[in-house]
Amino acid sequence: MNTDGNGVTGARFSVSIGVHMWLNSAMTVHVGIEMSRDLRLNAAGLVQAGTLEAGGVNLLRHALTLARRITEPGLIRVMTTESDETVLALVGEFECREGGALQWMAELVDAAPNAAPEDAVIILRQTCPLHDEKALRRALELLRENRCVVSSCASEQVRAFEAWRLGEFGKYGFTGPSADPPMLELCTDEFVDINRPSDFERAATMLSRR
Repeated sequence: MNTDGNGVTGARFSVSIGVHMWLNSAMTVHVGIEMSRDLRLNAAGLVQAGTLEAGGVNLLRHALTLARRITEPGLIRVMTTESDETVLALVGEFECREGGALQWMAELVDAAPNAAPEDAVIILRQTCPLHDEKALRRALELLRENRCVVSSCASEQVRAFEAWRLGEFGKYGFTGPSADPPMLELCTDEFVDINRPSDFERAATMLSRR
C-alpha cells in the first residue's frame, strides 16, 4: 500500500478479508453521532429525529449501542441542533453526552496536542445505520497507517462513518481530508443509507439479522 507523507491513499479495503480485528484497550476512541437535522418521513408520518426507527429499532439507540462496544460512555457525543425527549432519555440511559457539533469539535481540537498516536475519532450517522461494529474496528486498525478512513460501497463513498486519528482530526475537523482518503469498502448488507421512506424497510431487514 502506497501512502504519501500524510498517510493518505486511494486504496480501498474490504471488510470481507479475514484480517485481525485490532483494538487496543488502552486507546481513547471519541465517537460522535450525527443526528438527522430535519423531521424525517417515516411510516407513521413526520417524526422527531430522536424517535426515528426501523422495524421497531430506534436508530439512535442502535448507533449508541455500537459506539458503546468500542469506547466508554463519557467519550460518546450525540451531536444535535435541537434535542427532543427521546434524545435526552437515551443520552441519560447510555450515560453519554449531548451537544452541538462545533462544541464537540472544539473539545477534540483542545485534546489533540496531547493525543497518543493510537487515539481516534469516529463519526457515525444516525440515518446510515451499520449492521454491527465490525467495520468500525477494522477502520480503527487501518488508522495505524492512515490519518483518516471513510466508508465506501463499490465505487462510491458512503457517509456511514469517518474514522480519524485524534491528532489529525484536531488539524482538519469537519473540513474533511485534503486528498482522496483510503476507503473501507462495505458490503451492501452491512449498512443502509436512509434517504426515502422505503429505505426504512431495508434498514429493518438488516437490523433484524443476527
